[in-house]
Amino acid sequence: MKYNLRFLVFFLGLLTTVMPTVVDARVVQEPSQVGKLDLSIAVALTATEAQEYRAFFQSKYSYSNARILADFWGQSLGEAKARIGRKILWGQRDIAILEQFLVDAKTKALQLLNAETPRLTLFSEVGYTYKDAESLSKFWGGSVYESKVRIEKNLVLGNEAVVKRALGYARSSN
Repeated sequence: MKYNLRFLVFFLGLLTTVMPTVVDARVVQEPSQVGKLDLSIAVALTATEAQEYRAFFQSKYSYSNARILADFWGQSLGEAKARIGRKILWGQRDIAILEQFLVDAKTKALQLLNAETPRLTLFSEVGYTYKDAESLSKFWGGSVYESKVRIEKNLVLGNEAVVKRALGYARSSN
């Protein structure tokens, strides 16, 4: 029991770095007070990494969202997917916070794409090729590189359907 409480206090210490609410460790050390913890914290404590991943994969959030947030949070892609899943499991309040993180991350990603030498991460990770960019450059006009940047911007904004539709038109007109 003593080691379980130590683990719980340690785990809650880690959670406070990613959670907007603060949990007083003294409350956790008293077994009679454990039942009084916020329900969202109790759900988070019982969530395993598999449940977090399942929550992510069953959600509306895409690979692109996870990649953008991973870069924004300075985490690996897997850590970002688990963090997104954790926030989903914690409930609507944390989903609202996640949505704002996503807006901030997209804004930062778009700013980086407007830099002199943008880093095109999603373009190839999502599966687009040079040939796709070449087809779209003929369809949209501009260079192949400009098409790659345009595809990346659409992916950041969550507009992959726009890219797929344009690519379908581009391929059918060749």
